[in-house]
Parts: sequence; structure tokens; C-alpha cells
Amino acid sequence: MVTAPKKQLLTALAYVIDAKGDVTEKLSDPSKLGSVASARLQLLPAIRAANHLGFNHKILSLHASQPEDLELIQISQITLIGKLSANSIEGARDMALANIAAVTRLKRLGSKVILQYCDNAFHREDRISELYKDIFELSDYIVYPCEALQQLTKTNIRKGTKTHVIPDPWQITQPREPREISSNKVKIIWYGSNKNIIYLQRELQNLISNSSPNYSYELTILTAQYALEEIKKTIGELKAAKSKWLFRLVMWQIKSQPTQLEHEIQSAHIAIIPSDPSDPLKAGVSHNRIVDACRGGCIVIASPMQSYKDLSDIALLGDNMTTLLNEATSNYPKYCKNLTNRRERLLQRFDPRVNELSWLNFWKDCLEH
Repeated sequence: MVTAPKKQLLTALAYVIDAKGDVTEKLSDPSKLGSVASARLQLLPAIRAANHLGFNHKILSLHASQPEDLELIQISQITLIGKLSANSIEGARDMALANIAAVTRLKRLGSKVILQYCDNAFHREDRISELYKDIFELSDYIVYPCEALQQLTKTNIRKGTKTHVIPDPWQITQPREPREISSNKVKIIWYGSNKNIIYLQRELQNLISNSSPNYSYELTILTAQYALEEIKKTIGELKAAKSKWLFRLVMWQIKSQPTQLEHEIQSAHIAIIPSDPSDPLKAGVSHNRIVDACRGGCIVIASPMQSYKDLSDIALLGDNMTTLLNEATSNYPKYCKNLTNRRERLLQRFDPRVNELSWLNFWKDCLEH
């Protein structure tokens, strides 16, 4: 078995808006990661696998506004760069300056640089995009959550950089059977981040106007408070047919993840995941939302994103969410049977145990080359 030399260090770089410096204790506890899904799904599984091979680890959240934290950097055999994102121009500048300085120093000190690339950041045309272009030049390995995203960056990868695909693990701990629709009341769930709420807003008028009159509908919207306020405005502007629709707005509870997510998914019949296949920012999206909904027993209707097409045998994909909803409700027993029969085989690669083995094999490759 390949193991790390004694007391070798893995330094992980993440960016936490409200935390600076050494955030190892904060981010190593999954219960504190409710709003940091990328850390829960990508960074921590990678770190745990490295720990199994004998590495110690340190997680740093570096801000240019606190430059003294660069002194926390130590000689590290491995530098692991998690998702770097900020919600303001000032935050992006603060994050970019600090982290490119950190990666450059760690590289100079002999570290192998591994980047976890989970968003199509190159199409942002902003400081975050420039940051990732710089990091690509310094990376020895780039790890993607899906092949669709890997393909999008082929022309940006420098010669000698190795790439790997390690799918995000599911969060739903136990598979659930689909629920029977009773009293013709269909329970639908949408969940996601502030950035994705716009895609739901675009669909609501068509949904309430053209959904089948044979059913009533309860739509649970699980997201952050800011997005809930935005969706309230949209609901208030909807025209006609709202009597058939009940909107249940649920605030994302940071400290209750992924338990809250699991509970809400397992209370629904159908999960709706609208997006925009023509939007380069959404290209190469992770499978994680569709995987968790299917595992939780929901019939999924979603936009035809390239990565989602891998799971088209257990999800309804198309550009018109209302048409898909009517199809799913009118043939609900058929799709439930289909999900139950095919789910285990298609979702096997998203099993956390498979994810852990993939990371173990990845780290062994790093140590041997």
C-alpha cells in the first residue's frame, strides 16, 4: 500500500467569506458546512482519503485584506485547491490576490498542485475567471465532477497537466421509494442556490397556466432567504390559475444540512431542475442535484444539460418544464417503476464509498509520479 512519508502535509485552499486564516477545525466538521456544498461534496472527501494515506492537513481561507495569513503556509507535499467563489467584486479581488500568491508560494516550495474545478469559470470574464486561468497554469492535476466539464476545458490545459473525473457523492443516506400521489395532489420540490433561482422564475408562469387541471400542486422551494424574497416577488406577479398551486417557501437551514435537504426531497413526488443549456456558465454542471432527487425517490424533470444526459434513463429531460410535468403526472406509475428498476445501477458511481476509493487511487497516483 502506498502511504505518505511521515508527517507530510496537505494544504487545502478554500474561500470562506466570513472566516479568515486557518479554518481547519471549522471546515473539517461536516455539520458546519451547510452552505458550503462544494466543501462537503468535494474538498472533505478528498482530504479524508489523503488522511487514510498518512497525511496531516490544514485548510486555509486566505484574504488579501489579511496578508499576514500567508505566513501560515508551510512546506506541503500537496496543495489542494477547493472551489473559490465570492459574491462581490471586492470579495473576488480579495480572494484572487491572496490565493494566487499562496499557490505560487506553495508551488515554489515544491508542492504538487491539485485543482478541484467544479464550475465553468472561464466564461465569467471577470476576476474569478482570471484567477482560474492562472491556477490552470500552475496545476499538476485537475479534478472534475463530470466529463462534460472536463471536455469544456481541454484547450485550457497546459501540457503535462493530468486530468481526472471524480463524480460528487450523493448526500441522501438511504434510497427511498417513490411516493404514491393521493387525492390528485402533486408535491413538487425545487432546491438550489441564489444563482439558480432565475431559472425557476422563468418557468413559473408557464407551469401554473398550462399544467394539467386534473391535479392540484404544492411546490416547495428550498433555498436561501435572499432567493425566497426574489421568488415571492415573482409569485405575486403571476397571472391566473394560481388556485391550483400552493407555494411552500422553506429557508435553507445551514446547520441542518444535509438532513433538511433529505427530509424535503423525501416528502415530494417530483423534483424540478430547470436550467439553461445555452448558458456557458451552466455548462458542465455537476450531477449532484439530479442524483440526490432520484435517490430520494423523486421523479426528476430537468433541462437537457450535457451532464444530465448520462442519467436520461431515470429522468425526464427537455426544454419545456410544463410539458415534462404533465407527462410525469399522467404516467406517474410508469416512471416510478422505471426509477426503482434502474436507479441502483445508474447511481452506483455516485456512492460515497466509490468516491472514497476514487480519491484513494488518485492520491496513490500523485505519490507515485
